[in-house]
Amino acid sequence: MPRFGYSFIIYTLITAFWLTMSVLLVRTELLPNDAASRTVPIERIAKLLFHDDQSSDLYIHDRGATLGSVRILPHPHAPNDHRVLNFSGTMQLQGADTIRRRISWDGALDLNSSYTLEQVRLGFSVHEGNGANLEKSRVEVAVDSIKREVNYVWKSADGFEEPQRYSLDQEGLEKLMNHLGIETAWLRSSSITDMGAPQMSAHPAPLETRNGRMDTYLVTLVQNGQTLFEANLSETGKILRANLNILDWTLESE
Repeated sequence: MPRFGYSFIIYTLITAFWLTMSVLLVRTELLPNDAASRTVPIERIAKLLFHDDQSSDLYIHDRGATLGSVRILPHPHAPNDHRVLNFSGTMQLQGADTIRRRISWDGALDLNSSYTLEQVRLGFSVHEGNGANLEKSRVEVAVDSIKREVNYVWKSADGFEEPQRYSLDQEGLEKLMNHLGIETAWLRSSSITDMGAPQMSAHPAPLETRNGRMDTYLVTLVQNGQTLFEANLSETGKILRANLNILDWTLESE
């Protein structure tokens, strides 16, 4: 695996693994029987997001700097009565060697008719160099919550491929981290389930935009008291703003 992008790849793999495991824990929390415990039931937000094929186009900001852009496109009428949320994007990064590199990504979340997450697909490419010296490497990750397994493959610029498969549990996560050379002692002294199931909530929240104030729904994902993610959805299901607190990124529409 090449020197550049190694930490980014590690972060992506661990995040995809952890996120899917978390969703499996939170599955019964997404559509609770006691909907009165939330201002707006999450099921209503999910239906709003998949109301039509309306895309959300957002710019990625990091402390005032624009890093790139992302497009989120729901498909409410996928085969087998599924809903698919496609996403893609690109960003420019400059390393300590002053060489600019471009990272692009694409993927999809596959949900069944009950809005239960069944598959996560993620691929991203690192473009390094210019012209005839351009090199492109790619990582593809597929998480299957039904089979409870994670598959990923590293495709280097020279055609080398490194496929791996892991079970979607704590043992699989430890094996993945060992493969990536990450210390796993903390995993042996604790359990993934000890982290607690993430809690997702939604409530009406006005949002100030360049075009004035808009009525939105604020969707928040919290785990152990820490807000991991929050997003403002318009009344038509379009994402207007989002905060990825684990990366300290802000995503905003134009």
